[in-house]
Amino acid sequence: APVHAHWAQNSIDRFVQMDIVQGYEGDYRPNDFITRGEFAVLINRVLQYEATAKNTYEDLPDTWYTQDMLKMAQAGILIGDGSYLRPTEPITREEATVVMSRAFFLENQGEGIPFKDEQHISQWAVEAVHAMKSKGYLNGRINGEFDPKAPITRGEMIKILDQVVTKIYEEDGIYTEDIEGNLIISAKKVELDKGSVTGLSLIHI
Repeated sequence: APVHAHWAQNSIDRFVQMDIVQGYEGDYRPNDFITRGEFAVLINRVLQYEATAKNTYEDLPDTWYTQDMLKMAQAGILIGDGSYLRPTEPITREEATVVMSRAFFLENQGEGIPFKDEQHISQWAVEAVHAMKSKGYLNGRINGEFDPKAPITRGEMIKILDQVVTKIYEEDGIYTEDIEGNLIISAKKVELDKGSVTGLSLIHI
């Protein structure tokens, strides 16, 4: 569907303007599934990890997403089974949730109302799903289900990222604003003067 007709338009526009997300010949294709390799590129454009793991993975050739996946692996954010990272496979909703909760150090703030299909969420993903949901970053389907094993779409992913990342400081300078949420600092010389951050302040340079 064209971006202008999509429910995630505002989120997409925000990250397009920051050159964090890119489309295909001008079309973002928000309803397409996002692969694990594409997902790593997207998250690393936000967090900008520098340390790179050694490529010991049998399914990770030298291509456009390789360095991003190795940086995510080194940070302990993207974990395979030791030999495979499955870069061309679509990332599922529960897998994406686990990666996001690791990347932003999210913890469960309370049980709240469980998803109707709670029993279908993998045990290794339950805590991350609860953490994202308790922070208000994660919504289920209209029917109240999370649909954990379904591939996440590009639109769904960017909408979640938009909710998690409140502000990104990419340029050096002195900032005075108050941040209600999570702040990413990727510039090398940033000073917070009188401003406050209610959420998490992540510094990646």
